[in-house]
Amino acid sequence: MFGFSRIGLRNALRSLRRSPTVTLSAVLCLALGIGSTTAISSAVNRALLQPLPFRDGSRLVAVHRTTPRSGPQGTWPQSAANYADLARNTGQIDGLSALTFGTALVSLASESVQASQLYVTGNLFSTLGVAAQVGRLIARDDDRLDRAAVAVLSDEFWRAKLGADPSIVGRTVSIDGEATTIIGIAPRDFRIPHGGNLLRADIWSPIRFTPAGLAQRRSNSFLLLGRLGPNATVQSAESEIRGLFEHVVQAYPELRGENVRVAPLQAESLQSIKTPLLLLFGAVCMVLMIAATNVAALLLARGVQRRRETAVRAALDATRWETMRPALIESFVIAAIGVIAGVALAAEARGRGGSTIAHCPRWSLSRSGCRWSS
Repeated sequence: MFGFSRIGLRNALRSLRRSPTVTLSAVLCLALGIGSTTAISSAVNRALLQPLPFRDGSRLVAVHRTTPRSGPQGTWPQSAANYADLARNTGQIDGLSALTFGTALVSLASESVQASQLYVTGNLFSTLGVAAQVGRLIARDDDRLDRAAVAVLSDEFWRAKLGADPSIVGRTVSIDGEATTIIGIAPRDFRIPHGGNLLRADIWSPIRFTPAGLAQRRSNSFLLLGRLGPNATVQSAESEIRGLFEHVVQAYPELRGENVRVAPLQAESLQSIKTPLLLLFGAVCMVLMIAATNVAALLLARGVQRRRETAVRAALDATRWETMRPALIESFVIAAIGVIAGVALAAEARGRGGSTIAHCPRWSLSRSGCRWSS
């Protein structure tokens, strides 16, 4: 290729071994520049370009409560009673779902472990359009008060605590002292973006609303999401939901000053990381340019050192291509090694970091990371 014979490559490698400092410096510059750029490019692709990993993810929306303190862009949760009223009457949003979090003590065969837990309404998984990797997920009837306790395990918890044993599905374990049947394993890396956070848990359990809970208007701990109806838009859904909430406020004056808003799930999930990630991508592109400039300077300096060799070739009536071919082959070898090393570094960074750039702090759920109000 381009006259790069096996002998030419062998001579190039031999020549590069004679100047290890220049060779290693050039390869390291390229590897670091290409590795960092590749890793950040992969993160940009995953976080900003790829759609949400749900069925028709562009139709998913979050429904937030706003207060005078939060302003019109608030992301406060709702009460169980408000959720029930909105879910029962909305026609623009299909499968309006609720979820809230807690912790659980799980008694396994060999140990008892503290686990994070998300309580969800029975229509959540069908609204998202996801399927279990083993067993099934929580369904609509599972959140009825007269049904036996069931739970879904996250892939991470299943692998870390149970050795990815598929026989756990269908078995009963004790969760907070209650006999609970494990009905399925959630998809791998299953996360739900909501209000700038990515919600995850070790255990997913159905919400069982009690009459007393549905009477509470000021106990706000439920995050809401749903799917736009076939002919609905974000604007029409928000207009309808606001109208429904106005009736709630009229019936319960203590809610005066509060309102609701509807936000596309995907667009909202990008707000907190889009600018930092693009700035980081620009910074690593500058690093790549600096690395390429340094490599070019090193190769130019090396070219100056081989002026005598070039003059001898020219004196022997070599063509311009024959004169420049050794230097071009050496440049090709350095570039190839640098690219391979850079891609390897990017793959290692992605493996060790677990995609931490794409899943930065917004993608975690902690008691201090979500905003709750009474």
